[in-house]
Amino acid sequence: MKVERISASSLELFDNCQFKYYLERILKHKFPENIKGICGNIVHKVLEILARYNKNRCVSRRRHKHPEDILKITLAHYSRKYPLLSIMDYESFCNEMLQNALKSGYGASVLNGDIIGIEKVFWFALSKNGTVLFITDKEPPKGDYILVNGFIDLVNKIDNDTLWITDWKTVKTRPSRHFDKWQARIYEIAARLMYPEYNNIVLHFVYLQLGKIDPVLYSKSDHDNNMQTIAAKAKEISSIKMPGRNKGWLCNFCDRKVCESEYNVILNQHLFG
Repeated sequence: MKVERISASSLELFDNCQFKYYLERILKHKFPENIKGICGNIVHKVLEILARYNKNRCVSRRRHKHPEDILKITLAHYSRKYPLLSIMDYESFCNEMLQNALKSGYGASVLNGDIIGIEKVFWFALSKNGTVLFITDKEPPKGDYILVNGFIDLVNKIDNDTLWITDWKTVKTRPSRHFDKWQARIYEIAARLMYPEYNNIVLHFVYLQLGKIDPVLYSKSDHDNNMQTIAAKAKEISSIKMPGRNKGWLCNFCDRKVCESEYNVILNQHLFG
């Protein structure tokens, strides 16, 4: 499979089911929207707006809106965007996750922290041997390299030597270790490239449905290993000629008719050319 661009979500998708990766990332098949996923987007948007209020110091009574008010406005916006889904029925579910975020110690990073980055978009180019060629906040042209894309929910300055990165998780599933997960590795690489003046980078994955927080601390010695690991994974994906199917929990969100028909097509191509 040809690999030109990867992200944490695409690598996790490949690990869960190679064929779903093929359908989504190679054939660009669009799967139906998942209501819980949209709720996650809504909560992320509200936290982003609150963080921007803080960063821009919009804290007067006249200008600052209550979090619940921002949530209602955001729910209404997404209801218009997805008119066939009953998004307003999930207001209490979204509000519960929002309150869990604000009541946690990490809520202070949204409302009162020294914010230096919100929804920080990044693109970095990785050579085949695992060397970063450049990093930018705009999508660069394709070239003889692998593009790695992502965005960081929130970046706070703790002191002159330390960054605090927060990622809000609205899913129920929680890995046993974040240290060797793709998102943590990619965040570490991007953060060190965007903020080279900071020696210490602490990542926190905050699970809003579970009330759990997973901290991850990388040392500078992990930087090269993370780059080489991601380059090796991209090489592995590009070497796949017949993607395998893993019929697991992801199939609950998959259009099985598309899966079956496309799988038969590619199987015939693989077997008979």
